Amino acid sequence: MAGLLVRAYRSADAVAYKFGARDLSARLIDLMRWAVPAAGDPVLSASVAYVRTETFFAAHAYAAGLRALEHALDAAPAARTAPETAARGALHMRAAVIASRAHDASAATTHLDEARSLADQVPEDVYCGTAFGPDSVRIHEVSVAVSLGNDHVSLPS
Repeated sequence: MAGLLVRAYRSADAVAYKFGARDLSARLIDLMRWAVPAAGDPVLSASVAYVRTETFFAAHAYAAGLRALEHALDAAPAARTAPETAARGALHMRAAVIASRAHDASAATTHLDEARSLADQVPEDVYCGTAFGPDSVRIHEVSVAVSLGNDHVSLPS
């Protein structure tokens, strides 16, 4: 039951966030964080950590967001199944982007490398509400390059 509640909050959050209702989105994320322990699902917990990063992006609290994601990675399940692999990979993808916004090129590169490695193990799909796979990682690579600037843009030869 708690898992369904978290998913319902996540759906409502997606609408709130896309329509610019940042306060409502933050409240819904807080409710997700409140409900997820009762679900007993580590993949769902990782998904909530991924979504929680929206609040750090909105507040421009990039370093704090990176720390939160790295803590979530420490708690995330090992990559044994496709959903577990995708959950870890999505967290690394998001960590790369927020690290780049914090101008931490080293952390951004490390997280992108991890995301790339995990993406090679699963097909592109939506796992627990988050798109993940090789194509998703490539999109995040562009975001990281844009945030870090010209020195981090690699052009095809």
